[in-house]
Amino acid sequence: MERYGPAEGKKLGYGVARHPGGEAVAVACGRVAARRGRVAVEASTRRYVPETGHAVVGAVRVRHGESFEVDLGAAGVASLPMMNFQGATRRNRPSVEVGDVVHARVTRAGRGMETELSCVDAQGQSAGFGHLKQGLLLRVPLDAARALRAGQNPVLARLGETIPFSAVVGANGRVWVHGPNHAATALLARAIAASVRLAPPQVEALARRAAGEHLIAGASQADADDDMEA
Repeated sequence: MERYGPAEGKKLGYGVARHPGGEAVAVACGRVAARRGRVAVEASTRRYVPETGHAVVGAVRVRHGESFEVDLGAAGVASLPMMNFQGATRRNRPSVEVGDVVHARVTRAGRGMETELSCVDAQGQSAGFGHLKQGLLLRVPLDAARALRAGQNPVLARLGETIPFSAVVGANGRVWVHGPNHAATALLARAIAASVRLAPPQVEALARRAAGEHLIAGASQADADDDMEA
């Protein structure tokens, strides 16, 4: 059991508890990180534990009368009220269906309570949250998601130098990616999934290969279009 100083004045997150002696101690396996007065264990497992404030990506599993059930890859599903979208009213409900992907923030989480999500910020604005249309959803380990979000894994930046695309990486290990066409989107998803097992120099080489495949596919499609016009 590792100790990390006095718990007084610290916000204790996942995997950290207050010891009877007043110290903050790690009670789960993983890397302990302290940021802005908050101490938590960053586990490398695929099971996500929701925390208030996290930006997450999930798939809608059930649509109820006033809310959606969203799968975040956690032990239980999260609830996303229909009114928690920008501009949503009882007459103007979001056009989200079962199977769709959403980018949301965790507004309520904790042991013994239902996780709740919102697709707006504290001012009621979308702020990048909402319905993620089309694209592909893939899973990566939680530590890999952290590396992608922090830029420690350069694959997104390198791919973006050649291939125009959009991507959202959730703290819950879900990644949504959308490229210029179906083939490019699938190529991007494969490259991102493969990159999480590689060192930065290998990621650079992977991104170059993916860019080359994209350019070759684009040239082949252009030739096919020319043949059809002829």
